[in-house]
Amino acid sequence: MRRLRLAIAAEESAGVKLVRALAAGEHEIVRVFCSPSDAAVRGATVDRVARGLDLPVEPARRVRDPALATELREVGVDLLINAHSLYILAAEVVA
Repeated sequence: MRRLRLAIAAEESAGVKLVRALAAGEHEIVRVFCSPSDAAVRGATVDRVARGLDLPVEPARRVRDPALATELREVGVDLLINAHSLYILAAEVVA
């Protein structure tokens, strides 16, 4: 099987589990879109887990930007996975 380049838009415990599982696999995570961790929140967050795994993290709201579609194509993203993201992705991003 070919190694895929993945982008992930995720929040909450579903996102934490997804990032951990995919990072342990054979595919490459090239972007993680999530909300920044609130210092008052204890425990694992997508932001903390992704940064702890040295993955590139960007603000979750970026998925609403139509220009993101071009950026994801330029870095060769094969698949964008949405796991409980709080934002609706721009139509151009999912086209």
